[in-house]
Amino acid sequence: AAGPELSAAATAWDLGAVSAAYEPCLKAARGRGYFGSTLMGHQRVQMDLAGLLAGLETARLQAYRALRLIDRGRGDRGEGELERARQLAARTREAAEVLARTLLGEGWVKETFPERERSGR
Repeated sequence: AAGPELSAAATAWDLGAVSAAYEPCLKAARGRGYFGSTLMGHQRVQMDLAGLLAGLETARLQAYRALRLIDRGRGDRGEGELERARQLAARTREAAEVLARTLLGEGWVKETFPERERSGR
């Protein structure tokens, strides 16, 4: 099993990837469209962007709470929380990649998101 350091690093890696994708996706959704409307006007795009932001903030807060528990000597409980934060961060990263492919293109995703092999997973 991975120690808390590895879980914290994987969580931070995934959250960094989501953070890197959020603003460009938001900008693309506001700027692209057709027939006088933007992609931001579509509920699905709004929901996807909101989901990214919610997943990012929830996983970040959960990771902070887990690390605080570990720091205060409650390692077992903290490590469980950290694992849940890591899983949420990974799911949010995958959603960010899908949205970025749609709004920014495959080239942007390949250039911006490291491949899983290079990220150690």
